[in-house]
Amino acid sequence: MTSKATDLSTRPMFCVDWDGTCVEEAWPENGEWLPGAVSSLRYLSSVGKTIIYSLRCHLYEHDEVTLRPPGAAAAEVAGIRERLDEVGLHDVEVYPHDRGKPPALYYIDDRAVRFRGDWVEVLDEIRARELTRDMAALRKERDESTHVRSEYFSR
Repeated sequence: MTSKATDLSTRPMFCVDWDGTCVEEAWPENGEWLPGAVSSLRYLSSVGKTIIYSLRCHLYEHDEVTLRPPGAAAAEVAGIRERLDEVGLHDVEVYPHDRGKPPALYYIDDRAVRFRGDWVEVLDEIRARELTRDMAALRKERDESTHVRSEYFSR
């Protein structure tokens, strides 16, 4: 008989995104570990089942129509598995996308929008994020334009 503390069926499942949550966003490369990610994954694994769920392991390209080359998704799974093993996170599973959405109790993702029962709140959050993205793009465009102008006038 297993104790409640070790019985996986009674422990929570944590579904954790990879890029931008565990490692720096660096597609198609694998970024460096984000501060606190390894210790947090280690902790989560000690209290529940922890899985990595990443779009880089998807069978289709980002357009959701084009099938990726044979073995591409498996190579991504293996790459994540290798990174986890390098830091001793052998209990963290890499979830393949052909199994559907993981039945987790907690989803940890840098792009998540939390639903609290209010769709207006969700849409407001999305609008605010999009406005922030638009403003960042405008600032980048302005900065690049300023840089080009300053190079032109410094000649």
